[in-house]
Amino acid sequence: TPDITDGNASDLLVVSGNGGAPVLVSAIGTTNDSSVGSDFAWSPDSSQIAFTLLTGGTTDMSRETYLVDRDGANPIKINGTLGSSARIGVISPRWSVDGTYIFQVVEEVATGVAEGINIFDTTLGAQNSARLIETIFGLRGLKTAPTDSRICYNFGNFGGIRQIRISDAASGVFPNNLLVGGDNATFPNERQCEWFDDGSRVAFVRQNSNGTENILIRDSEASTPEQTIVTTDTDVAIEEYAVRPNSQDELIYSERAISAGAPTELFFAGLNVAPFELGENLPNPSGTQVFGGWSPDGSDFAYFGNLTTQRTLDIYVEQPGVSAPVQVTDFDGDEQARIDAKPVWSNDETRLAYWAAVPSTIMLGRFTDSNLQGANTDGSGVVILTPGALQLNAGDFAFQPMPQ
Repeated sequence: TPDITDGNASDLLVVSGNGGAPVLVSAIGTTNDSSVGSDFAWSPDSSQIAFTLLTGGTTDMSRETYLVDRDGANPIKINGTLGSSARIGVISPRWSVDGTYIFQVVEEVATGVAEGINIFDTTLGAQNSARLIETIFGLRGLKTAPTDSRICYNFGNFGGIRQIRISDAASGVFPNNLLVGGDNATFPNERQCEWFDDGSRVAFVRQNSNGTENILIRDSEASTPEQTIVTTDTDVAIEEYAVRPNSQDELIYSERAISAGAPTELFFAGLNVAPFELGENLPNPSGTQVFGGWSPDGSDFAYFGNLTTQRTLDIYVEQPGVSAPVQVTDFDGDEQARIDAKPVWSNDETRLAYWAAVPSTIMLGRFTDSNLQGANTDGSGVVILTPGALQLNAGDFAFQPMPQ
């Protein structure tokens, strides 16, 4: 998570979920104009971290990807050759499940338009990175398969058409599969692919011409017809979703009506389960519910929202369709607003880490007393993980649990 020190600088830190001194990982030429942000990823064996370093501020932006040991030692740059333009950068490093490949999205830095995929083979050394997809406009949402070296992603063109594609790094064939179909096949707008656990199925979102949206699943080899899990009402947008671990067709998604001021709501659904809303028995069930994540075994889902009568955002854990939500955080202060947000699970499923902050009364979008905290899933055992007030805004930080 970045520790905002001064100017626009941010760093990458590693800290124990039970507290202790953070370890600085990203001290690679960082200055007041350099930033790591949320663009980082653990290796599957947790020994290394890949991250994107943005330097030059807003006047001379450059994005490069580094690989570093978890203690900050042995940093190497893994961009490879990105072409003649100094404005080309790499973002969003993602590991293959066996740790062999690191995929990076290549983009034109000034415009933020993604143009291809860079691949780094960790077995060959720092000079063996190669751009395997040379030009593919608007690439977003790259996700690595849970079983092999395949990736899924969505891409688009100047006409606004977006499609889902699957490619395989091991075969070197790019692209090798296009997932399209349905009533909107002539003008598809598809996004947000997600793999199911065994790698045999992919879920994705489709926006239809009549104003509805679907979440669909399909065989990852496109050999079977797609199946619809969710169809929204007209002018209702699907914002996020996460497939359930150890499941082949169940997921939780968030949706919001396009009309101004509409709250975000969370729903559970599956091929054989009609959608139902989470948090229905809470004091303010019509309040906003914001996405969190599944526990590693898929039994519980953590999320946050303003679901009480207080002016706070609290964290909840719920077993969809099994038990009522448990309120994990409950700020008992005065009428001052409080935010507990962005929960992530420990690998043993006994604890959550989350962001805790009080909005500033002076600067809109800034926070005071902002830090990372850890707690048991019943709200006990609270530990402050980052010392001091980091003064973060919502877009300045992200954190991920170390792989098991």
